[in-house]
Amino acid sequence: MKIEIRADKVVLEGYVNATEKASRVLYDKDIGRFREYVDPGVFSRSLQKNENVQLKFNHQKVLGDSASGTIRLNEDAIGLYGVAETDDAEIREAAEKGKLQGWSFGMIVNKDRIEPGDDRIKKRYLED
Repeated sequence: MKIEIRADKVVLEGYVNATEKASRVLYDKDIGRFREYVDPGVFSRSLQKNENVQLKFNHQKVLGDSASGTIRLNEDAIGLYGVAETDDAEIREAAEKGKLQGWSFGMIVNKDRIEPGDDRIKKRYLED
């Protein structure tokens, strides 16, 4: 993630998530240990279905949204790319201290599939 501190705002830019790339090992009580993969097109379909996507800090504090233009998202051949602008003082302080480490995303899974993995860690593919 690229972080640019300007006089009146902080600009965050980079890939939120790459498609077809394994996540770190995750755990779910129903699935067990698994690695998650996002199928190509999932982010594009989600952005088409959702009129407004919120930008949140630590999945809680709303910093902006796509309707206001404070975050711009698109899926390309690599994955979901985002550019976000905020004038939030907490974000500015975290950026100045080098404490912003990356993006993450929240989701509602409409369709997925689980497959066995070679190392006994399952593979979960997000399809929609």
